[in-house]
Amino acid sequence: MTDLTATERRLYEALHAADGALVPHRELLAAMYGDQPEYDASERSALKVYVYRLRRLGLAITNVKGAGYQLGSTRCPTCGTERR
Repeated sequence: MTDLTATERRLYEALHAADGALVPHRELLAAMYGDQPEYDASERSALKVYVYRLRRLGLAITNVKGAGYQLGSTRCPTCGTERR
């Protein structure tokens, strides 16, 4: 992972540090923008964009709707079904 922006790198490092565990949206936003009481809609939308960018680099990042993201897993942590 060499050609990452600073924000992409912080997001990747937060996901990588979790070692495949689910990382809540709030923790990822804190990694990207620093800890804040609330994040605005543009920051929450940017998280999706940065996840998209990391996926385009070949990273397997799974979205767990309403909860967060996890790196390197293709199985849903709650039901165990295979995800794409």
